[in-house]
Amino acid sequence: MLKSVLLIVTRTGYVAGVFTSLRALANSRGATRNNIESYTETDLEDIAVSGKTFIYFGEKCRIYARPLDL
Repeated sequence: MLKSVLLIVTRTGYVAGVFTSLRALANSRGATRNNIESYTETDLEDIAVSGKTFIYFGEKCRIYARPLDL
């Protein structure tokens, strides 16, 4: 079975978090705009598709999808 895992990777190249869905990332309480308002699942989907950065626990990060063979 092949599942997709979302990796949150900062600009410096280290993994900041691993999530199995954008919903899980949105519910993590770490993905916030200006460290106040949480991103929605739809916001994070748009960010992932466009390759833009977002704030995760105060760090600018990008979302990368990687397959995980279970």
